[in-house]
Amino acid sequence: MTQPISSGSRGVAASKGADKAQSSNPNPLQALKNKVSELTQAVQQLPSAVSQQFAQVPQQAESLFNRIVQQGISTAQGAAKPGMVTVQHGPVQINVKPLDLGIAKQALPAAMDKAMQAKAADDERAYGAKVRESGHGSLEEWAKAQGYFNSPEHQAWAKAAEARTGGQIPASFWMKFDPFGGTAGNGPDVLPQGKWPGSLSRIAMGHDTDWSLGRYFNAGPLKSLHGANADPAIMGMVGLVPMPLTQFGKAGMYTNPGGHPDWQVIAR
Repeated sequence: MTQPISSGSRGVAASKGADKAQSSNPNPLQALKNKVSELTQAVQQLPSAVSQQFAQVPQQAESLFNRIVQQGISTAQGAAKPGMVTVQHGPVQINVKPLDLGIAKQALPAAMDKAMQAKAADDERAYGAKVRESGHGSLEEWAKAQGYFNSPEHQAWAKAAEARTGGQIPASFWMKFDPFGGTAGNGPDVLPQGKWPGSLSRIAMGHDTDWSLGRYFNAGPLKSLHGANADPAIMGMVGLVPMPLTQFGKAGMYTNPGGHPDWQVIAR
């Protein structure tokens, strides 16, 4: 689930430890608690009037992630629900309901360019220092080093993102747009169970897509993210845990612990 501030993810919407981190910390619940501790610190640094509204978010996140890791995700089997289309790529099957972006065809190239620029700005704010410290030149380079970029799972996510837009935004755009798209965590910090076929990654496939569509295209159920300027650690959780409406407004806000309602992500 990557969003630059999330799949992502970002995005789960929200937080991404590489394979090395997973192997050095084999206890996924402890790793999640560490991430929740980081979120708690982020909340404490917010202005007092705002931090009081978000005081329960870390606990809600811990409860949600613990439940998912312990029980897994009950994914739909069989035919897609009415109105859904099916994307099958490698071991991944995704049933998703196409979304009307409300963008005229002739205006779409400019909208895509603007989204790419906004994503780059968010990435720099959230990960710029970390990317440079890692010795990588970009998030794409880092994702390639991890073996995720252009993997069957990454391609499956990008094709599903294309399907979510009714074919308006191609998979090739999504691959470049989000090198960690479809993993659960923040950018390169992939959570345990956050890479396919982990249970959290099956939420991230839908969450990263809808998060980015809301944030950068002002479309879909998370369009309240468009233009928002909240703390990155908080924004990544939008759509996954209950959020104070004073920060984002009511439009397009929903919470679904089992994933996004227009998505079915199935391991084959």
